[in-house]
Amino acid sequence: MKLVLFFGFIGLSLLITVFGYFSLKKTKKMGQLLLISFVIPGLILGGSSIWWFFTETDGISQMVGLFINGGALLVIGIINIVFYLINRN
Repeated sequence: MKLVLFFGFIGLSLLITVFGYFSLKKTKKMGQLLLISFVIPGLILGGSSIWWFFTETDGISQMVGLFINGGALLVIGIINIVFYLINRN
């Protein structure tokens, strides 16, 4: 069950990022895109990392979880850059 919740946080962050993209298409405000698409998922993934670190007892599992969350945040950042490049015209 913990694993489903762990990947659920990653999925939620990705959905918020995609929602931020559609919000940008309507408003064209980059500050709003940054807030919705990167800061909020970053806070969710940061909280997920802290939760995973304190609930897992195995050190390797703790580190793998932190690296997965970090990779997810990196992918979300890349998605935001692509969204920005697509919509800057």
